Amino acid sequence: MPTLSIQSMTPLLYIFDMPTSIKSYCDVLGFQIVITDGKPAPDFEWALLRLGGADLMLNTAYDADQRQRRD
Repeated sequence: MPTLSIQSMTPLLYIFDMPTSIKSYCDVLGFQIVITDGKPAPDFEWALLRLGGADLMLNTAYDADQRQRRD
């Protein structure tokens, strides 16, 4: 049987509030935004974050019209 060699892994987390999540991961924990879906910050729906050698993807759990408002 062949041996599986995993060099890295990037978890994808489904989140409910991208602006709050970005603030927590970047401002509090020190992650940096590597790339996003191109929408204006911090309202993008997908982002790849990096801290040292660790990558993390964030994706909104619902489409924009199905999310609760942050008012």
